[in-house]
Amino acid sequence: MHRKASSVSGPGGESSSVARVKSTALRVFRTIRPSRGEAASFGPPTVPQTTYIPIKSGDSRASEEDHIGKLPPELWLKIFRFAAEVSELTNSLQPDYANPRYRFKTNAQDVTKRSLLLVCRQWYHLATPISYEAIRFPIMFILQKFLDLSSALSKANSSASIGRYLKHLDITVRPHSGIPMACVSELLQETPNLLTFFANMDRNLTDPIPLFNLLPSRLTHLHIQEYGYNPERWTISLSDLLDFLNSHPNLSSISLPFKFAPDSDPSRIAQNRSWSSIRKWTFQDSSQIVTLVSQLPSGALPNLTEAEFGNGLATHLPCSLHDIRLFLAAHGKSLVSVCLYQADGESMLKLSQTLRSINRLCLHIAEINVAFVGYFPPFELPRSLTTGQFRMPRIVSLGIWFSYDFLEDRIHVQQYHRAVASPWPELFPNLTRIRLLEEQDVDVYRAHDQLTRQGLLNPFRRATCLVVVEDISGTVLGELTKGICTLVDR
Repeated sequence: MHRKASSVSGPGGESSSVARVKSTALRVFRTIRPSRGEAASFGPPTVPQTTYIPIKSGDSRASEEDHIGKLPPELWLKIFRFAAEVSELTNSLQPDYANPRYRFKTNAQDVTKRSLLLVCRQWYHLATPISYEAIRFPIMFILQKFLDLSSALSKANSSASIGRYLKHLDITVRPHSGIPMACVSELLQETPNLLTFFANMDRNLTDPIPLFNLLPSRLTHLHIQEYGYNPERWTISLSDLLDFLNSHPNLSSISLPFKFAPDSDPSRIAQNRSWSSIRKWTFQDSSQIVTLVSQLPSGALPNLTEAEFGNGLATHLPCSLHDIRLFLAAHGKSLVSVCLYQADGESMLKLSQTLRSINRLCLHIAEINVAFVGYFPPFELPRSLTTGQFRMPRIVSLGIWFSYDFLEDRIHVQQYHRAVASPWPELFPNLTRIRLLEEQDVDVYRAHDQLTRQGLLNPFRRATCLVVVEDISGTVLGELTKGICTLVDR
């Protein structure tokens, strides 16, 4: 996980974003100064020789601005991506639907992208692909504007549909969002290059198979989550699921809210022995584990490195200790990271026993993530987990998440501080990183650092390694020293 770059949008909003891009372009040109017939380079990989972009000017005098126009498009795209902090979308994080602020979250990247589009016509054309790569549709109004724009461009030019740029789609299909499934289907028909599909669906979602059939074969990440818990979930057969996996050979992560039903024809399963592209599976219903374990041969998921046993929005935690043990025994040998859910009032004995099973069955395990659901302050880690009688020396990374449960932001942040200061090194002696599994405002978080300091002193915490504390984006929030733990002053 890389440290998150600082935002390029300053107090001036769009103007400061544009100034940053222009400044970067000038620095790049001073370093490279490509001439005609010469290939320019901007770090690996080498940029091939290409046509330069002309910039119209009212006078003929040579200037630095004129030279900027001679940069090849590939360099401009690198500059724009750097300015807008645009990732390559190769490893998409699941959306934090449980966060009540997520729906209306503003993104500094979007401000910067909009700034790029408004500079001039040439920049508009160059920045258009990255501006439409990743879009979130929380309400119908935004989706309708996109569909109208795409339709207008398609009528003017059949090759101008902006849907072809869309690679990452995050959409909310709930009654209050006003987005019907028909509009989702229309949108998916416009996005042949889609790699990531995230959806927060209404619990009354009908048959998902038509939706599956619209997802392009190059899809890499699929995450569908229901709004709330629905005991009468739609059931899909294992054969339908396997047909979907076979038609999407690049699928790396999958998370579905539906029940899985065993296949009545074992011969169909025998024809499909392995799905090597799957790296992460999030189980939102116990039937999913039971069906996969009973029907798929051991080793059918040879490259599975992450498993998550739960659902961030559900008040019902679907996976029992028995379910988890079954899955780990059949498909856990390759796991590196496991996420467990622990409800307030639920015995910590289950968590302790699950960790013991992971330690015994997952020989490559390096990370444990724990989602605490419904925990009201103050958080306290039970001594039964940290007596030293049981340790997991292979664990180097710990992830922590708390459900909101309508707590004030201040109290929510304080929960994280108390968790960070808990005696985790007693359980994970080689721990080097604690991740808070949501984005944090550094200033807001550090305003409560005294809670961590107090927690480390009562009683004295010890660690064999320096422990870095960061949020899910990789932003460093603090460091705990080796030996007798203290919070490093920054």
